[in-house]
Amino acid sequence: MSDSQDRILIIGAGIAGIQGALDAANAGAKVTLVERSPTVGGKMSVLDKNFPTLDCSICIESPKMSEVALNPNIELLTMAEVQSIEGKAGDFAVGIRQDARYVTDACTRCAECVNACPVIVKNEFDYGMAARKAIYTPIEQAVPGPYVIDVQNCLNEPPNLLPCTRCTDACGPNAIDFDMKPKLIERKVASVVVATGFDLLDPALLSEFGYGKHPDILTSMELERLLQASGPSMGEIVRPSDGKHPERVLFVLCAGSRDERLVKYCSRICCMYSIKEAYQLKDHGIKEVDVAYMDIRAFGKGFDEFYDRTRASGVRFMRSRPAKVSSDGARIRVAFENTEAAAAKAVEDYDMVVLATAAIPSKGTKPLAQLLGIELSSDGFFASVDRNGGFNTSTRDGVYLAGCSTGPKDIPDSVIEAGAAVAKALTYVKTRSWPVPAEVVQISTEGEPRIGVFVCHCGSNIAGVVDIKSVLEFARTLPNVVHAQDQTYSCAANTLNDISGVIRDKNINRVVVAACSPKTHYPTFQGALNRAGLNPYLLDMANIRNMDSWVHKEDRVGALQKAKDMVKMSVLRAINMKPLQTMKFPVTQTALIVGGGVAGIVAATNLANQGFETHLVEKEPKLGGLLNSMTEIAPLGVESSALLGSLLKDLADSKVKVHTSTLVETISGFVGSYDVHLSDGSNFMAGAVVVATGAEPYVPTEFDYGKNTNVVTSLELDGMMDKVTGKNVSIISCVGSRSDTSGCSRFCCQTMINQAVRLKEKGNEVNVLYKDIRTFTRFGEEEYEKAGELGVRFYQYPQDSVPQESIKLTDGKLVAKDELSGREVALPTDLTVLNIGLTRRKAQQ
Repeated sequence: MSDSQDRILIIGAGIAGIQGALDAANAGAKVTLVERSPTVGGKMSVLDKNFPTLDCSICIESPKMSEVALNPNIELLTMAEVQSIEGKAGDFAVGIRQDARYVTDACTRCAECVNACPVIVKNEFDYGMAARKAIYTPIEQAVPGPYVIDVQNCLNEPPNLLPCTRCTDACGPNAIDFDMKPKLIERKVASVVVATGFDLLDPALLSEFGYGKHPDILTSMELERLLQASGPSMGEIVRPSDGKHPERVLFVLCAGSRDERLVKYCSRICCMYSIKEAYQLKDHGIKEVDVAYMDIRAFGKGFDEFYDRTRASGVRFMRSRPAKVSSDGARIRVAFENTEAAAAKAVEDYDMVVLATAAIPSKGTKPLAQLLGIELSSDGFFASVDRNGGFNTSTRDGVYLAGCSTGPKDIPDSVIEAGAAVAKALTYVKTRSWPVPAEVVQISTEGEPRIGVFVCHCGSNIAGVVDIKSVLEFARTLPNVVHAQDQTYSCAANTLNDISGVIRDKNINRVVVAACSPKTHYPTFQGALNRAGLNPYLLDMANIRNMDSWVHKEDRVGALQKAKDMVKMSVLRAINMKPLQTMKFPVTQTALIVGGGVAGIVAATNLANQGFETHLVEKEPKLGGLLNSMTEIAPLGVESSALLGSLLKDLADSKVKVHTSTLVETISGFVGSYDVHLSDGSNFMAGAVVVATGAEPYVPTEFDYGKNTNVVTSLELDGMMDKVTGKNVSIISCVGSRSDTSGCSRFCCQTMINQAVRLKEKGNEVNVLYKDIRTFTRFGEEEYEKAGELGVRFYQYPQDSVPQESIKLTDGKLVAKDELSGREVALPTDLTVLNIGLTRRKAQQ
């Protein structure tokens, strides 16, 4: 048992838990990572692609999954759950139960046992879309690599051991051990991070949508498995009912979300993953794809652009709410109201219907909260304390929250929260270490190059277009190639070990990997070379996925020839490669934070609390940024001044060196050693620089702003809320946002709804003119509902226009066409509020 001062416990090994573990381990903390399923990866590992970039999901996550298993600072416990926790922040005693896997690390994943096993059950990792055996691997890239035995479905379920010996007879390495027993593990930890993810609402609860009554009514995750190259249909979009390609597909958004009967909140991720899936279906050749939505909440970076791209691809978006989904046995009939069509009520037939079901707290959240001694919110997710502007702090000191454990969110936000939670957890870690890898016998690079070529299928991402066998045969004819083999997923932990083994066994001194992007995977394969004892710089990668199979999928002959050419070029480069040596330099244990708004203050405080000398530079006379111009933060109504006061107190207590009214004049040097000169005359060395310069409020020119005193911005309204004299107030959304030059500013809708509620409670009549209502934040949807109940009136103007084109301010009235009613409205207004977004901050002068 290690000293509690050097270890963090992370519960949950989805992408948030994985990233948190890697961040903590790389910061020198020991990590115990607990995951209840047989593999790490969570839901990201079974997705096909990520929005809005369409990057391969598992290709991004798999290297991180492998790194978790290989990092010497991380103890990975799968099939495990926390059973007890005692103590206090800085000194917790934790009890963990780990179930038996019944397969040892000697497993080579040869599949002989799987072929021999007579038991067939539904594969929960394919969401029931395919079958698996009682001995299985959850996914191809599973970490840990060995198979696992589902003992509840195995014929050898204790105490009836060994009535069936098929798997043990088939296992050459004798890796199956039915004598394995559950383990009780005790660890002392300094702090805890909870990253337990989310589950999906049972669609059978939505009786109007007919789930379970027709096999072609699917959930979004079931469709995701059909899209996935290693899924049940190998990436082919087919109807489960007959295996044929559908011609018409309907996506139903908010299936259970924003629903008084089930889940009142917005599930936040559904709009974008449905848009992504709709785009993919068009890319797969599906003729007609429709999306039924209430609001399109494309609030993230690049989301609106991807939404526009999807519409341009031919996907039809209908603002509608299906009333009933039924079937005549052949096709699926959908009755719905289309608010954008002349005939509002419609009935249409589809070949497939996809339900974007609500995200709900993961199974076991309530008992885990009781065990940890932390509270839940009214929505069932873990309750976070809005302490110092963050939502990573639980109701118990030393226990932090990350990812979807506090509510639905997408992958980038989950990763960011993981980093923030771990940064806070690290303040309790007093001892840090970076284990030196064990010495490995080095392979000689002298003499003739001996090249090993490894060609990745990437499921069907590459192999679905490129003839891998032909590439291998060609590679074997190239000069100095002594070994060539293919792999289903080269970046999986077990195949990385295979690469290391082949390098050692065949004395390979140059490696070529024909797979995906070296930008994301080069360090992963370098690790395989390192562990084999080969200089990691004797590696070349041919990107035959991004630069070949993905862009030439309609030309398989050309794609094959290009793959051969790319492998040949890599081999010829490898012949001429020379080993390089890494150089170590000391890292200056001082940090520079540029920008003294909320982000800069919190970053500086945290680094100082971790024991690093920290400098915070702000060009204005006082810290706080935009908080100084606000009175209340939506949707929880937090007082800005109280929040800023708390932040500044913690900053002062942390002994950060603050430089106000100061600019950074020069920064020179290199990573770990930057020479910093400030305009106040300060000069110091910094090992790291954090840029937190924020953004600037948009300054409007629309609606005679600056000339008409009855036109103000939402930021100005916040400061004059108690001074509003007119009866009628109209708020116009997306002023300066969602145009040709800018995307969604993310926070504005929530601000607008909050201000509308406050005005209505004061007795004003309030009109809101909007494109979409994007109240995706936690408790944001509830405030939107409150606004409607109070009598705030909402009018939608066209999504494809900017407000000044669709709305006219004349003679004390706002005139616009309401998209919902189809009528022109003239709204009396004494005060017009322009709900402004943010723009890029100008470079310091």
